[in-house]
Amino acid sequence: MTETRINQRPRYHRIKLAEQLGATIDGHRGIVLDMSLSGVLVAHQTPYTVGSNVMLHFEWRGDPIEVECKVVRTEIHKKAPKAGGRPIFRSGLAFGRWLGKSESVVRAMTADLVSRALDEQKANARGVPAVAAWSYQTGKKSTTGFLSLRLVGASWKRTPTADPLQPTDGFTVSADEDPAQIELLCQAYATSSYEDRKMLRNMAALSISSVDGVSTRRYEP
Repeated sequence: MTETRINQRPRYHRIKLAEQLGATIDGHRGIVLDMSLSGVLVAHQTPYTVGSNVMLHFEWRGDPIEVECKVVRTEIHKKAPKAGGRPIFRSGLAFGRWLGKSESVVRAMTADLVSRALDEQKANARGVPAVAAWSYQTGKKSTTGFLSLRLVGASWKRTPTADPLQPTDGFTVSADEDPAQIELLCQAYATSSYEDRKMLRNMAALSISSVDGVSTRRYEP
């Protein structure tokens, strides 16, 4: 299987959708398979060229999402079943120019998907997992940059930074975040599973990606 792509540093972890969403890509039918704040993975039968721009349209709970995207990678996922048939492609699309309120709808959608995933993990766990302590107050506008927190061995390395990207061994928050809240998040991260850590990073990314923030709530066991 061959694949072409544009080298691009990932900004956010992708969230796999439990239910695939129908979409149109430049007017042709497609399916949204997973997504993040920076883009989506889609399945489709019309081929697209890496580096080209396409218009993506889909809906979330009745709210339309329209965004111009760049094709950053594409591959043949399934070959054509017979002569004259069309293969199924999978392509990564990076979000670009938003139309209307689409960006705020995607943020709300991503926050909801992350919250659902955490709820499912809590429901499948015995007792109350550490990540249940999550009560992030989002929407803080940073005035002093960000704070990168990396778990190195059994200790936390805290580094002031201007880079909002999430590390693979910790998370990044606003430097203005409440210190007590940061300690709570560190405790949750240190004792959480791999999947819970990914969800926590997603919520951290959501919280600092816009001054509007996202809706989160304290877990009640």
